[in-house]
Amino acid sequence: SYYAGNKEQSARLNRLTLLYRDTLMQIFPPESGFWKKEKAFSLQAQGQYDEALSLLLPLYEDDEPGTRMYGLNAMSRARLYLDKGDTALAFTNLAASADMDVRYGVRENESLLALSRLMYAKGDYNRAYRYATAAIEDAELLDSRFHFTEVTGIYRVIKESYLQQLRRHERFRLRLILALGATLVVVLCGLAQLFRAHRRLTAARHEL
Repeated sequence: SYYAGNKEQSARLNRLTLLYRDTLMQIFPPESGFWKKEKAFSLQAQGQYDEALSLLLPLYEDDEPGTRMYGLNAMSRARLYLDKGDTALAFTNLAASADMDVRYGVRENESLLALSRLMYAKGDYNRAYRYATAAIEDAELLDSRFHFTEVTGIYRVIKESYLQQLRRHERFRLRLILALGATLVVVLCGLAQLFRAHRRLTAARHEL
């Protein structure tokens, strides 16, 4: 994630990762679970998401919900769905991974940071801010300079959008209160006029 903002370094890291995965595939027995995982991740890096899913998903079918491994594999699925552009399934798996991270005290908490980015992209600044706040608190506890720098950069953007949304909501509530107040005044004035008209009509009837 440190290289995400540097395209040249990110491309270099991706090339090295593919080479590393290719080396592992030479070591693991063909068609074994480890081999399939590395093959799936390699396909994912090359943009072949459906092929990667067809290899990965069967491997995770026996994962027991509530375990650390379930959270780790949920994060793997989430990354794949994010790359594929399926935000609904990405969110489901990120939420499961974040739940396991919190439950097992995982301080890197990559899933919370990914959730905050996803919610920000969807325009849900309230949830994005809550997730980012939790992520930055974990980054401070982790005391990792690279991780903290990455999280704080995202946190500032999300926090500013969140505060702008709050200010918009406050202005809207103020305008709504003023409009309701003005409407109430008009209604009260109308009722007062009706009351006076009723009194005049009553007085005229008595005179008759």
